[in-house]
Amino acid sequence: MIGEFIGKKNRLVLLSAVLSLLIVIGIFVGIRYLKNIPSSTTYTITLASCENGSFQGCESLQKIIFQEGSTLETIDVYAFYMAGITSIHILASVVSIGGDAFESCANLTTITFEQNSRLETIAEYAFCDCSNLTSIVFPSGVTAISEYDPFMLCDNLSTLYYCGNVEQWNLIVGKPTDVNVYYYSQSEPTQSGNYWHYNINGLPVVWE
Repeated sequence: MIGEFIGKKNRLVLLSAVLSLLIVIGIFVGIRYLKNIPSSTTYTITLASCENGSFQGCESLQKIIFQEGSTLETIDVYAFYMAGITSIHILASVVSIGGDAFESCANLTTITFEQNSRLETIAEYAFCDCSNLTSIVFPSGVTAISEYDPFMLCDNLSTLYYCGNVEQWNLIVGKPTDVNVYYYSQSEPTQSGNYWHYNINGLPVVWE
């Protein structure tokens, strides 16, 4: 009786392992299929996790929508490496962006973060060689940026809209130094300096 029970248990474990493998294979095949989508197609994906190399090399993938209410905390290494995305809106729940996560996304022009973003760290080469990236809205919660420049070869990145103040910015380790930094001010500032706010369309604009 005991031997029969153990035998059944082992078969269930084996079956579970096989099913898990099939699921992984299915996900892999599904992701690779995205490469064959015509480049003129805007492809929208809803997801709750973003693991190592999830959309690596998906050149025809133009848009990502994260699942509403997602508790995603990490965009892992190489998650969107060489993907075709043109913009991305990163959830407030994300606390870290892994190495090379968006490297060589040549079509990426816009990066925005959900209000009250919890982002703390940006790893090495996270946005390296995003040659069309011109500006980024930077969360105030970021405390550390890798010494291996996450924005290396982003030759057109000229403007950084920081959601905090000058004092907070000066405390960030590894912050970029070759961009124009603007600090958030909801109301028009009375003192001179670089400040920005959101316009009625929710876009960042500089206070003149």
